[in-house]
Amino acid sequence: MEFLFHGKFYTDSPDWIHTSRVLNEYELMIVDQGTLYIGNEENDYAVPEGEYLIMPPTSFQHGTQPGACSFHWFHFICHEELPCPVRGSVKNETLLLSITNAIYQSERHQHPQVSLHLFQALLAELSYENTPKEITQKRPVKERVDEYLKYTQNSVHQVKELAQSFGYHEKYLSQLFYRETGIHLKQYLMEHIMERGRELLLSTDLSIAAVSSQCGFSEPHNFSRAIRRAYGMSPSQLRQNFKQH
Repeated sequence: MEFLFHGKFYTDSPDWIHTSRVLNEYELMIVDQGTLYIGNEENDYAVPEGEYLIMPPTSFQHGTQPGACSFHWFHFICHEELPCPVRGSVKNETLLLSITNAIYQSERHQHPQVSLHLFQALLAELSYENTPKEITQKRPVKERVDEYLKYTQNSVHQVKELAQSFGYHEKYLSQLFYRETGIHLKQYLMEHIMERGRELLLSTDLSIAAVSSQCGFSEPHNFSRAIRRAYGMSPSQLRQNFKQH
């Protein structure tokens, strides 16, 4: 697979209609407002808000009727079987938007391999969201949790938030995670937060209060107490110790 380019299209004109053109590669379109009316030689599609379409290479991509809409678009080359259905819905908007934003940042800094990796993760998430539950539930819970944490690094994570994202009751998700790993999910999330705090302390010049806020703590002294419990020293000592080495 090769990731080519991407963008975001928006129009509020009810008279807009997609351009007719030759499409030399695959195009993924994720609609987040209105309805996209588009077709090729074989089919006409109406893709509403919250759904996506992957169109294969075609000599006649064209709009089928006018309408206002906005959508993210991604062009890519794929020589093997597509890793997700060509049509489907977006259920976890927060995660998909986080991955999309990460792709934008990667492209801005010209990291093509990172962009490809992120795009493959986006397709994998679309595949997961549009695969029958009896199949997806076989996927390890920890793997799904780690993937969620990876692509929502700037969010505050709680068991309730993860449970809502996965469509589970928080107690049930916690039980699944503990049964699989032997670790309490709340403890695992706290360790993730602490590692995130340590990374920010050692790699940025952010104030301790700012780092505390990014890690989801309303009071810096609670963050400092948690860091001391995790690493045996205060945030300031942690930074100082790192600089000395």
